Amino acid sequence: MMISIDFCGIPFVLYYLLGEGIPTNKVEFMGFITVFLLFISVYLLFSFVGWLTFGILSHWLICKYTNGNVKYYIFAVVLLSCIFCMFVNYNLVLFFGIVALLQALAFKYYINKIET
Repeated sequence: MMISIDFCGIPFVLYYLLGEGIPTNKVEFMGFITVFLLFISVYLLFSFVGWLTFGILSHWLICKYTNGNVKYYIFAVVLLSCIFCMFVNYNLVLFFGIVALLQALAFKYYINKIET
């Protein structure tokens, strides 16, 4: 679970660095560190809560009642995202759905790698 969370968090940091540029002075560097620490704390909080409430249960149900194919992980994330779209902002759910899908696929990849 931690590998999939880390794997999906690194592109956001790289995207920020590409968008804002590499810090060249002390003020920019401290701003980057502040944004980085804030992002990591919120990202880790949302990821852990998402995995504990939906991810582990979904993984268990998928493995118990299906053959554990990747298409079931994709279906589960899309289904949960569609359900949440009825209650909150669509763009926010789309962003979290994409991150959840990437985390689920990375999780499935590493689980298969460990089992074989």
